[in-house]
Parts: sequence; structure tokens; C-alpha cells
Amino acid sequence: MNERKKALLYSAKSLFQSQGMQHTSVADITNDCGVSKGSFYQHFPSKESLLLALVDMYHEELFAGREPEDHLLPHRLEKEFMQAEEYRRFLIDLTVLYPPGKDHKIGQQLQKKHAHLQAWREEAIANDFGKADARLPELLFLTDALYHGLLRRMIWENQPYTAEGCAAFITNACRSFVDHGVYFSELHYPAQVQTTLSEEAALLREKLHGSGLEETAERLNMEAQKKAPDSIVLDALLHVIKTGVEKHIWEPFAVLWNKERRNYRE
Repeated sequence: MNERKKALLYSAKSLFQSQGMQHTSVADITNDCGVSKGSFYQHFPSKESLLLALVDMYHEELFAGREPEDHLLPHRLEKEFMQAEEYRRFLIDLTVLYPPGKDHKIGQQLQKKHAHLQAWREEAIANDFGKADARLPELLFLTDALYHGLLRRMIWENQPYTAEGCAAFITNACRSFVDHGVYFSELHYPAQVQTTLSEEAALLREKLHGSGLEETAERLNMEAQKKAPDSIVLDALLHVIKTGVEKHIWEPFAVLWNKERRNYRE
């Protein structure tokens, strides 16, 4: 990346953070950077192409590991939270203006980056807890669910959490799950009960369409379809949903889930 293009990106990032994406024009960016509009459009044919480049820069900075402990889960999670804090306003505006699940280039780019991010996390989880651990998929679910729940509170609700504290919380939750997983009994449901729970999960997924929580709702729905749903995974996913939408949306599923958890746990 040449220096002028990099300077334009950093000017855009700074202005988006200070005054918001909607209130930042191309002229604002070029004036801040000290270049002409023509120079801007040589590098970015449109404002959307600038946003795509910022999404790329966000993840390139995140994945650039230079420290010995960078392969470990707590360090990578701390980097994720610190990066999100640094791009706070940009992430909020990006979510509002380009909601997940919509058909646009930025959404498609974010999906690709999320797949890379999941692989990056999975590698760190395997490094910390063992590649052969049978619970690796559940640990990935748990990490992702807790990360998004804490991120929502940090970024959208402005809770005074630290990146280090959030990373430690998620890592300790994963460690507790691995160490004491034998006590998390799998749930076995009669056919009628399972159908009811799975139907309620499908209804919740429909209610959350357009909320920004579609991916979490889909994971909860997939878990609820299993003959033996994992209680900690369902709890973690439901927690994320609870922090993001009003109570009346998620309450029917939560009530049924809590009832059947008590009645059918072995």
C-alpha cells in the first residue's frame, strides 16, 4: 500500500471516530489529509471502496502477530477487544448503515473476514486446550458468543470493561468448561419436547431477522435441533441475544428452555 493511500485511510479512520461516518464527506477526508479529491478517487473509486479498504486494514492490523504469546487465546482475544475499542465509532456506524445479513459488498466482505477470524480463534483455542479436544467446536461457540456479548456491552453500552479483563473472562470460562465439562450433563428429550424446543428456537430466529443477531440466532437454532443440546452453548448464545433485544422477543424460548432443562436433565 502506497503512503498516500495509507494516509487517506488513517484520515478517514480518525474522522469516522471523531464525527461519525455519516457526517464525514470525501472533502473532509481530503482536507484532513491535504490532498485533492482527484487524488482520493485515484485510490478509492467510491466511499464504499474506502470502507472496504478500512475493513481490510482493521483485520490486517488484528492478524499481524509479532509477539511470542500471540498464538495463545487470551492474547488474541485481548487484541480483538483493543482493536474494536480503537475502531469503536466505525464499527457502530458500519453495523447501522450496513446491517449483517443484507446483500451488499461490505456485508460479504465482513462474512469473509469473520470466517478468517473464526479460524484464527480456533487455532488459538487448539493451542491452549489441545487440538484433539472433542469439545473444540463447543469452545469455539462459547468463545464467539461471549465475545459478542461483551463487545456489545463495551462498544454499544459503553461499559467500562478492559480488553485484558474480557479476554481473561472468556479464557477462564473455556477453561472451566474443559475442566468441569463432565458435570454439564447432556440433555435427552422425548421426541415431543425436542420438537417444541426446536420450534421455539426457529421462531426466535425469525423474530431476530434484521436485528444484527442473525448469526447467533442461527447457531442457537442449530443447537436446539440436536437430540442432546449442550446446555452451556445454549446458555451462552441466549445470553448474547438477551443483551441485544427486548425481553418479550427472547422470553418464550428462555422460559421453555429453563423448564425443560430442569425436567429432562439426567
